[in-house]
Amino acid sequence: MDEQEPQRQFKESRSEDTGDEFFVLGDKPYFHFVFTKSHATQMVLPTKMINLLPNAIVPVVLACQNQEWKMAYLGENSCKVFNAKWKAFVNDNNLKTGDACFFELTENSIEGLKFRVKILRDSFPIELLENAPGETSNTPIVIDMD
Repeated sequence: MDEQEPQRQFKESRSEDTGDEFFVLGDKPYFHFVFTKSHATQMVLPTKMINLLPNAIVPVVLACQNQEWKMAYLGENSCKVFNAKWKAFVNDNNLKTGDACFFELTENSIEGLKFRVKILRDSFPIELLENAPGETSNTPIVIDMD
């Protein structure tokens, strides 16, 4: 990795993708969280992300593991969430408490949103997220589980 241009890379602890081994976040906005029971029924988007999104009901596509899930972003509500179709994404991806999820915003318009999603399994250590939030290239998250 070039020290002039640090990148945020993630390598899965248990590979389930048929795609790339590494998930490299570019310069697009993203958010992350460690999955808890409360995420099983509702996905409330963080403030840093909703400030970038439309204040409207907008179609959303979540792209993960070479599949796509369609749902809606409820941006008109005071609590900005994905609609009930979020549960299908949770169930289809067998999300469990402790899984880390990264959502990179790849498309953002009033016509629709698209997030590229990466799931890191096996109780991702929250300390890594707290110590290197990856908010800027000065504080990258680089995880190599080998």
